[in-house]
Amino acid sequence: MKKTLLLVAAGLLLITTAQAQKAEIGGFYGISFNSKIRTYYGEFKVDDKANYGGQLSIALSSETFVELMYNRTDTRVQYYRSQPFDISIEYFHIGGLQQLDAWALSVALAGGAKIFLHERIGIRLQARLGMPMLFNGLYLGVGTGGVSSGASFRVPLVQFDLSAGLFLRL
Repeated sequence: MKKTLLLVAAGLLLITTAQAQKAEIGGFYGISFNSKIRTYYGEFKVDDKANYGGQLSIALSSETFVELMYNRTDTRVQYYRSQPFDISIEYFHIGGLQQLDAWALSVALAGGAKIFLHERIGIRLQARLGMPMLFNGLYLGVGTGGVSSGASFRVPLVQFDLSAGLFLRL
């Protein structure tokens, strides 16, 4: 998985260099507010902890970017009255970023602001709503009214995080 992401990132950098487009790379650190995970047999409590990561943004135009983002939270989980145990929650996202003046929005249910301190360096403030989706099933039906289909997903954990970091425009 890591090799694939590195190859994709390297390929995007090569394409960007060849077309003389701009790229931005940055990191962030913040806090993640986690919900409980409810199951048939009980409830998992996920501690609120710090999160960190980074993003690589490739310019498609002066205000539109394709973005690769990595986000990680190292936290603890407790099931009912058992001993807590350590887990790491990771997100890998590929998305879009459209700049509106100094504001940036993401298709990953995120919003924030980019504040340029200089032509090539700035601060990125953001809030994200992370919702991993678990696949429950597919439905396909055929009847006198035609064909119908559907898919079912559930969200076992909702995370809201606030973070801030520096970025460098390459």
